[in-house]
Amino acid sequence: QMYSLCATALGFLPAFILIFFYPKKHLIPYALTACSMSFFLFSFQVHEKTILVPLLPITLLYTSTDWNVLSMVSWINNMAFFTLWPLLKKDGLVLQYATLLLLSNWLIGNFSFVTPRFLPKFLTPGPSTSDVSENYRRRSLLPDNIFWKLIIVVSYISMGILHLLDFYVQPPAKYPDLWVLLNCSLGFFSFFLFWVWNYYKMFTLRNKTLYDF
Repeated sequence: QMYSLCATALGFLPAFILIFFYPKKHLIPYALTACSMSFFLFSFQVHEKTILVPLLPITLLYTSTDWNVLSMVSWINNMAFFTLWPLLKKDGLVLQYATLLLLSNWLIGNFSFVTPRFLPKFLTPGPSTSDVSENYRRRSLLPDNIFWKLIIVVSYISMGILHLLDFYVQPPAKYPDLWVLLNCSLGFFSFFLFWVWNYYKMFTLRNKTLYDF
């Protein structure tokens, strides 16, 4: 427990320092995300559903006009939803899981590349209904950075493989919870990388103002 306490406190610390020396409004969602994600990643005996706590400030980042930020936020929302799969499956909510996963991504604009072109812009799903620029229909599924593209694609492929294994392959008798453990491992790996990215964004945006966006 002491190790978890120290790790959580160290996870908070950079956000505290940055927001203390650079008290800017646009950094608040990143600081809240860093603190809540640190608590989720490093606290002692955290329940899977606790990921809903850091998702609250993370979802605030959907107000960004940066397509790369939108891509990262969409990705981590999908991964968070995926980590809830064992609980939802246990409660018989498979149909609800699939429906919400597909519908939320469509409404956010991740499937804009398959959205009919004849729809008016104000009816086109996306991150901002007030955005009427030509980039409105650009797909936000992947960011520009090749490293994050690779990470996101690999994590989505892994997510699909784990779903197939969970549906069609029985885990070894010696390891009956193998698929659940792999689910948790993929989730932790994704959350940790997002936590690092969030700190990177917070650090690079510290000297900027809202007028720079």
